Amino acid sequence: MTRLRAVRPQLKREALGAPKEVPGSMRSQKQLQAIAHDLGHHAQSGLSWLHPHIGEETRRAGRRSVVMDLLSEPPYPEGIAQYEPLAMACRALREWFGELIRKYGYERSDIASVTIRFSFSPHVDNYSCGVTASVTSSTGREFTKTQAMFAALDAEAFGAEGA
Repeated sequence: MTRLRAVRPQLKREALGAPKEVPGSMRSQKQLQAIAHDLGHHAQSGLSWLHPHIGEETRRAGRRSVVMDLLSEPPYPEGIAQYEPLAMACRALREWFGELIRKYGYERSDIASVTIRFSFSPHVDNYSCGVTASVTSSTGREFTKTQAMFAALDAEAFGAEGA
């Protein structure tokens, strides 16, 4: 005899915690912390198409970290050479960010600045990095979220040499 299990219906979810409000109304500024989290998580993931390009170009420039002003024209990490696949990924990330803030009910004029810092360990690949996303509101309040490095074991923390 086959037993049937009750299945709970799946609820449609909005962007991480985005409440439903009247379009065009200014949301609580606390939602900007969620936006910073979502931005950092997406920038760190392979879905952003930044990796491995940003890691390769950062290392090629002899650096371990790089900062990108997402609202600059064009958005591109400071201090590294132009590389078209990376430039395309940076533009796509800015478009994705525009969609994200609209999902939360914000307008571009509500955001004063957006920066993302990518930090790479010399002992792991060009995909693994720590990401710090900072979103500053038009009122000057800054919301920052740091995503730890992807690598399960950061070789640097365990004293590996040349790994």
